Amino acid sequence: MTNNQLYTFITLQEGSNGVEFGRYPQGENGEILPIAWRVLETNRKREMLILSEKVLDIAPYHNRYVATDWADSDIRKLLNGYHSNTRSIFDDSVMYEDKTSFYAKAFSVKERSKIILSPTQRNGSYNGRNFSYNKTESKDTSDWVFLLSVREVGKYFGQGSVKTCDGEFVGFLTTPLDGAIAQRTEYAYKKRIDNGKASKVFMEALIPEKESSWWLRNRGSHSHKSAVYVGADGIVHTCGNHVTYDTIGVRPALWLKLDGGQN
Repeated sequence: MTNNQLYTFITLQEGSNGVEFGRYPQGENGEILPIAWRVLETNRKREMLILSEKVLDIAPYHNRYVATDWADSDIRKLLNGYHSNTRSIFDDSVMYEDKTSFYAKAFSVKERSKIILSPTQRNGSYNGRNFSYNKTESKDTSDWVFLLSVREVGKYFGQGSVKTCDGEFVGFLTTPLDGAIAQRTEYAYKKRIDNGKASKVFMEALIPEKESSWWLRNRGSHSHKSAVYVGADGIVHTCGNHVTYDTIGVRPALWLKLDGGQN
């Protein structure tokens, strides 16, 4: 299977008919539709890393403007649906407690059985032109559903030229540039307008293709109250935006088992 390809149908077992994986509100009126995924990697353990092809939702990284990292963020709870703000690697008993989470809403019980905990992930910031990693106080985590990291975007979409603003390092371009550019679903587009308190006419004039920025899980390098994001133009902003910014999109990622298949 070729890396970084779009699959509306994901074959989890050789010879199976393939299945649509997960459903989520995507229409303008909240119609629930099958989720399309982009396959980023398959490994020798027969595991597949997938990323939603479109921005599926709009949400702040955290609901309070305080120093926040991925382990304690509200967006992590929104995706996974557990209550602890201190748990780094959590047990199965907590994941059903929040029925409004993406994990609970998007996947059936059978589909959830195919999702595996991610390998331990690093969630600190990336500093300077040499793209060096700084753990700071960020905890390592393992999740059912997560956001990509800066390093993963560089790996799967390409790390291009450095981006500066008034001589200051702010991030890097992805290569090819359109690889990391994502469109919102109609559901997320409407939510973006509502959150931004802007008219639909204004938003369509501003971004006619409905392309959206989307959060990554790392802290911003300029402030512990910020998180990294990919701009609607495909630029990775490692300096970050403040965690309460409520018009940036969500592209969930997860690891799947390839063996066993589904009906």
